[in-house]
Amino acid sequence: MFNQRIPYFCGELGAKEMKALLEEINRAVKNAGGMLESSESEKYRYRYRSILQRAEAESPPPDETNRKEKRGGKKNKGVESPGTITGV
Repeated sequence: MFNQRIPYFCGELGAKEMKALLEEINRAVKNAGGMLESSESEKYRYRYRSILQRAEAESPPPDETNRKEKRGGKKNKGVESPGTITGV
């Protein structure tokens, strides 16, 4: 629904606030019969994005410009290692 990455929540407060908002949205959608009015949906969207912005400001994402390969390196497909048992 939202085309943005979800930041790490630095503190317990941000996570609790997000959880409470999501539960509130869920109740509102159920009470509305499965779909919110556009204006009500926009209010929730604004609050959701505000929480995300504060969380990202408190705990910015890691700098990945100097990131090396993923752990374990590249796998050699089709090449057997010396200890491989074949034909069993």
